[in-house]
Amino acid sequence: MLSVLFISVMLLGSRPLAYAQDGGPNVLAGKLLSEDWSFHDGPPLELSGDWEVIWGEPVPPETFDARYQGELFSLPGRWNKVDRPGMDGPFGSATFRSTLALPTYNRDLSYHLIAPHSAYTVYIDGVLALRNGPVSETADAAG
Repeated sequence: MLSVLFISVMLLGSRPLAYAQDGGPNVLAGKLLSEDWSFHDGPPLELSGDWEVIWGEPVPPETFDARYQGELFSLPGRWNKVDRPGMDGPFGSATFRSTLALPTYNRDLSYHLIAPHSAYTVYIDGVLALRNGPVSETADAAG
């Protein structure tokens, strides 16, 4: 199983993403179960749905399990008015995680990220995969 950890700081909030859903599997309770999906014939998988979330701080992959309290958040979605500790109107930080159960193939995977208009860091199986700007816990630390 792959684990995708998305650490994000929201500077201006977010607007819902406008793209068509193909009716494929969604992330449910932090997991996308698609063990019958075909790398060869299947459409791209949308990583939308209910991701595990920790509000108010960037949490590295190795400590996520110990810190996670069971909260879910639907992505894509608006987080600029989330009323949670560590969130201040359109500014705040959060860590999102989803686990993907896919068939085992010796194939490369690609990840298409639609710009969330914020700083972010993405880990896949605990390995840094993408980074956009400094992720910080406060507006002052964002530089």
